[in-house]
Amino acid sequence: LGLKNPVTGVVNYTQTDVAEIARALTGYVYNYSNDTVSFDPTQFDNLPKTFFGVKHTNAGTWQVITSVSNHPSFRYFVPARLHRELTGLVPSTAALKTLGALWGNTGNVAAVVEAIVKSPTFLSPAAIGSKVKTPVELMISGAKVMQFKLGPTDFGWQLSTFMNQHPFYPPNVSGWPSGKIWLNSGVTMAWGSIVQEFVSKSLGVPNGTVDQLFSKAGRSGAPGTAVHLCGLSEVSTATMKALTTYANAKPWSPEQAAGLLALVLVSPEFAVN
Repeated sequence: LGLKNPVTGVVNYTQTDVAEIARALTGYVYNYSNDTVSFDPTQFDNLPKTFFGVKHTNAGTWQVITSVSNHPSFRYFVPARLHRELTGLVPSTAALKTLGALWGNTGNVAAVVEAIVKSPTFLSPAAIGSKVKTPVELMISGAKVMQFKLGPTDFGWQLSTFMNQHPFYPPNVSGWPSGKIWLNSGVTMAWGSIVQEFVSKSLGVPNGTVDQLFSKAGRSGAPGTAVHLCGLSEVSTATMKALTTYANAKPWSPEQAAGLLALVLVSPEFAVN
């Protein structure tokens, strides 16, 4: 629900609501021997409970789900998070109301995501480059560009030790932080070594990303082609100058193509969405 209704500013719940709902969710027991969850009525708090201003005689899980999904803020909180995740921008009140109507009280994720990616905001100048990639997002997007299969290779220690993003272990229930916190030396150095592995594995692969760049672009057009192969629409003048200088430093070869792709993957522009 979020702390406040983003449209009206009304506070959504109190600490009493949290405690009363926690009582309504009692009774579930986890079996560590077989990883199953079961409901034990003897462990359930069956006394009256009051949350969101309504008194319930014997509220349980379904009463909680119904109450939350019928709350006025239910249709706004997750759509707003999805909008920020996909565009890097806070949705306008009008956009949020539109997304909220699609979300409804059943939580239609597909409809909300489709509306966001089809909206003018998704590819607007304000959205491009507005969101810093997390280490996991860097890894996935880089692997996709280089056609690198992540399954057989374990990059977990780089992610957890040097990039400080251990998969499936966020610091709190809100998830991983976002923004410029990921623009640091630990992430940059670890990402550089991972990029080297991505690119080196592509060398010599027929129709791999390196082969595509080498065979389809001459040295003069290689920087622009490398940028587009890496999924970027454009880069800064400084980045393009560096790519051009590198491409012209030696005769055009698969190794030069590989190095050029590596430079794009470690560029500031690739670090953001």
